[in-house]
Amino acid sequence: MARCKPNAAHLTIAEMELYFEDFCLATQNVDGLHQRAGSRRVLELHGNMWRGRCPRDGAVVDLPETPSRAYPPTMTVGLRCTLT
Repeated sequence: MARCKPNAAHLTIAEMELYFEDFCLATQNVDGLHQRAGSRRVLELHGNMWRGRCPRDGAVVDLPETPSRAYPPTMTVGLRCTLT
């Protein structure tokens, strides 16, 4: 998934933000390709596979490797809690 790139549709939707002041994209996609195409105002209805949320304290962390090799994904040092 990390090698996937936005296609023409992702790029066109990102460009629409330039023309509509109140433009906001609601998407069911979880791959982050809209943001990689340049979209800034994105509502991710089903989340994002590149981010995880700690069930203990709600901290949001980047998941650079998807799918994660560990389940649940472990948090990096320096966050409020570490799941192991």
